[in-house]
Amino acid sequence: MASNYCSAQGRSNMSSTNSSDTRLPGAQNGHQSPMEHSSSKENELLQISKLPASCYMIRPKLTETSQDGSTRFTIPRYPEEAMAAMHNFRQNGSLCDVTLRVAGEQITAHKVVLAACSPYFQGMFTHGMKEASLSEVEIREPSISAESVRSLVEFAYTYEIYVTQFNVQSLLISAMFLEMRHVVEACTLFLEHQLDPSNCIGFSHFASHHGCLELESKANKYIYEHFCEMIKYDEFLTLDAHDVVRIVQQDELNIRCETQVFQAVVRWVEHDADRRLSQLEDLLEKVRLSSLAPCFLEDQLEKCYIIK
Repeated sequence: MASNYCSAQGRSNMSSTNSSDTRLPGAQNGHQSPMEHSSSKENELLQISKLPASCYMIRPKLTETSQDGSTRFTIPRYPEEAMAAMHNFRQNGSLCDVTLRVAGEQITAHKVVLAACSPYFQGMFTHGMKEASLSEVEIREPSISAESVRSLVEFAYTYEIYVTQFNVQSLLISAMFLEMRHVVEACTLFLEHQLDPSNCIGFSHFASHHGCLELESKANKYIYEHFCEMIKYDEFLTLDAHDVVRIVQQDELNIRCETQVFQAVVRWVEHDADRRLSQLEDLLEKVRLSSLAPCFLEDQLEKCYIIK
């Protein structure tokens, strides 16, 4: 029905005396398939750097000769070789000086490596905290899983992290807790690529709850750009009134005309009319009714039982 009343315009230049809409012109049709239905993404991973499979004998490289006759040499890939050796030590249990206890599991490591890649551990081991002298440290945060911490400790040595649809949320939560920004960025990038009209609201709520501002911003932008597709899914119907108001009043909504916003509000109210009917008036105040065609309003007053 909406197509009979929609003009091919957006919403951004709307005034109370102008019946044409302006949010963002032109609806975008393409979007990724939902994460949970995409078998091609089940084994998707994101790699940060890549540790060489083995260490090589590399000749020193002459990089600078000064006026006093001294010569500066550098060893290409020496940091990678050093970390590969540290990784070997850890795998063999050599020189490890700390055991992390997480959810009943134990993870051995070197304090210096953990402190180098995590401000959380740096503060723990270098700022006079009691853990600096302990050989066992327990992480008691309930939201942190042993598996995710094990992956993050492995990353500290190898600069490589594997992110999948099954571990991304736990990795992100743990990486934020341990302040490992590179992994936070990797998880955020992975989730951005998974955004879909069926899950964008859930991603926004997840990011907001865990303080992941960049992901929350990207998810909200996706919601506004794919508004007409997003409202077809159950996530929209389960929103509370506050979130519906926040979305429908955005200037950035990518719609053809305001009738799409009106019908989204009506659909949300009708989903649980007994509880939501009392909120209809407040919601309609956020719809730009002056942009609706008079014939459309008359039609709705005649046919829509919740606004009769």
